[in-house]
Amino acid sequence: MKKDTLTLLPSRRQILTQVLPAGAFACLACRGVFAAIEPAKNKASAPVEMSYEEMFKGFYVESFIPTMKALGEELGRDKLIDMLKRASSRAAEQGVKEWAKKVPNRDLASFTAEMRKPSPLYQHALTFEIVEDKPTAFETHVTECLWAKTFRDADAADIGYAYCCYPDAAAAMAFNPKFRVTRSKTLMEGADRCRNRLVLEA
Repeated sequence: MKKDTLTLLPSRRQILTQVLPAGAFACLACRGVFAAIEPAKNKASAPVEMSYEEMFKGFYVESFIPTMKALGEELGRDKLIDMLKRASSRAAEQGVKEWAKKVPNRDLASFTAEMRKPSPLYQHALTFEIVEDKPTAFETHVTECLWAKTFRDADAADIGYAYCCYPDAAAAMAFNPKFRVTRSKTLMEGADRCRNRLVLEA
């Protein structure tokens, strides 16, 4: 994967709503990743240089994943995964509902717009192709995913799936209750690609 340099860090909101939980469909609602920020007012708010890989390592490998593994030891891994699926789904629902208030149409094209014109984050973290794009069906095949690579390399694919991939269905239904997500395989689970299909039911 191409190693690009990130010169402006995303805002806290962008980290929480895109960088941390994003999966193949997750957080399509969020906009403006890595948009220009105001000049630093103090030393703590100054931008820094890092690659996307370094950013993911800092967010996940050095903090989130070790914390989740430790919780898994305390609670039991299966219980942790179940809790993480529920919590990440609720967070995705809330985030999408807030964004949806500003979106005039609840159609498939509005929800999947980020995939047609990817943000810098998606451009650098994902390699995918759109294999179907109709008013009632949208499908992508993802062949590279920095989220999957990061979690799998850290022996935390189950945590990654629960946190990054599983909430996609809840996010889609929060935008439109008639949306349904089907996923026959994922990179996070060790497949050669993610096959993600989003359908608008009649």
